[in-house]
Amino acid sequence: MDHHLHVTDSVDRVIHISLSEAEWQAFLASTPQPIDWLRERIKEAIEKSAKTAPRES
Repeated sequence: MDHHLHVTDSVDRVIHISLSEAEWQAFLASTPQPIDWLRERIKEAIEKSAKTAPRES
């Protein structure tokens, strides 16, 4: 039996954010699809960073 850890380039990440129940409910009220919204904000930040990053010569 192989007990070695096999590492790949494909790794999922998890972000844990602590919110009170009131904060969570307020967020859900304004953002009905919070996971999709957060994922889109992350992608937008990555794209913006890539556009403003200095180019290597």
